[in-house]
Amino acid sequence: MIPMCYPADVLEGGYIPNWSLWYIMELKKYAGIYGSDDIVKGAREKVFGVLRFFEGYENEIGLLEDLEGWVFVEWSEANDKEHICGVNIPSNILYAASLIGAGELYEKPEWVLKGENIRKKVKELAFDGKFFVDNLIRDENGKLKYRGQHLFCYSQAQLDAMNQGLNAFAKEYLKNGVEWRLERGFQDEQLGIDK
Repeated sequence: MIPMCYPADVLEGGYIPNWSLWYIMELKKYAGIYGSDDIVKGAREKVFGVLRFFEGYENEIGLLEDLEGWVFVEWSEANDKEHICGVNIPSNILYAASLIGAGELYEKPEWVLKGENIRKKVKELAFDGKFFVDNLIRDENGKLKYRGQHLFCYSQAQLDAMNQGLNAFAKEYLKNGVEWRLERGFQDEQLGIDK
């Protein structure tokens, strides 16, 4: 597993599984800017190892379930046990994007297909018509159901942007954030906005 930061409690076995997925996304972004150079080629076995690690947490329908370690979503209640237990939706969306990114980066079409299938399953099981729930849990019969919590809300527009790529998602997210700040009186030069 990739260390979560320095210094970290790696020697005691602590890790953030989501962090390694962001590593893959950053590597994909790097390759998009600088090409598939020695850094990308040198990371190949690490990326393959990370994805092998996550295979051990895939449930019968291919979604990550009951991840171990510090499942970190953001600094909020979204990190509380009741929101990350079972099938954590933000982690699965990130896993899907990482599979697609790694599949494109290392020419593994089966990873791209797997990522697309995870996205479809997430939408089918976790979208309530307006937002995606935080997680899915098992009912008394072992069937996945959603809890109805929306602490970490992905809208359909955000998922569509993610389907078009992380850059489109970031652009929409930043645009919304800039509009929010401008409404509250921040100046353009404080935000680094070109008109």
